Amino acid sequence: MTGLLAAGAVLALVVGTAGQAAPPPTTAAVRNLIESFIGTGTVTHVFLHAAGREVEVHVRLDGVRSLPPDRADWGWFFRDVSEIATSRVFRPPLPHQGLERLTRIRLWYSLGGRLVARAARDRSQAAPTVVLLP
Repeated sequence: MTGLLAAGAVLALVVGTAGQAAPPPTTAAVRNLIESFIGTGTVTHVFLHAAGREVEVHVRLDGVRSLPPDRADWGWFFRDVSEIATSRVFRPPLPHQGLERLTRIRLWYSLGGRLVARAARDRSQAAPTVVLLP
């Protein structure tokens, strides 16, 4: 009788978890979280490094309407965008093992085929470090 109950419990566990969709790969989760904020199709590449603990994300800003036309305003823009994008990845709406393993995010921003800014943030940092490129 105990064996029958144990078998039933295992079957219920397997059936219960089989109905749930598997989480997306870490690279897809990173892409989806960042694109849901910046815009669909803006993330061109996502690379995992250091055994899945670091991620490098390339973002194309062509067509992003919120980009300030005056380059003098780019500092605050890239700081704010990088802070929100990295926060979404470090604190996703649903648990994700791959995202929980990430300790560092690097963002590379391009416009018109040129690299215009880069940002980096460690999980322990309050805000990302942003560098505008000439």
